[in-house]
Amino acid sequence: MPKKKECWTLAVIVGLLALCCAAVSRLGAAGKTAVVYENGVCMARLPLSADQQLTVSGNTIQIRDGACCVLRADCPDQRCVHQGWASRTGQCIVCLPNRVMIQIEGGNADADTVSY
Repeated sequence: MPKKKECWTLAVIVGLLALCCAAVSRLGAAGKTAVVYENGVCMARLPLSADQQLTVSGNTIQIRDGACCVLRADCPDQRCVHQGWASRTGQCIVCLPNRVMIQIEGGNADADTVSY
């Protein structure tokens, strides 16, 4: 059974994580371009204004209604699929097993950098 001090510490950590997630979700203006990287090399620059799909290293990237997501992936954990939609400048979707990253660029960012 956890001690009271451990429970409070865990509660504070969870609360701080929730605040960080809320801040990141409001970060940046609406982006204009999804930049797709594979192994650190830019593979495509996709405008968020046009609905389209692209497959890179087993990841099917979908752009719709000014946002992008990983629709399907052949990686074992599927975390990139569960990251959901990204539409704001500075947001990223990452698939570590396939070494694919999608970064939203353009628009006017409210912050200088984004850290995850």
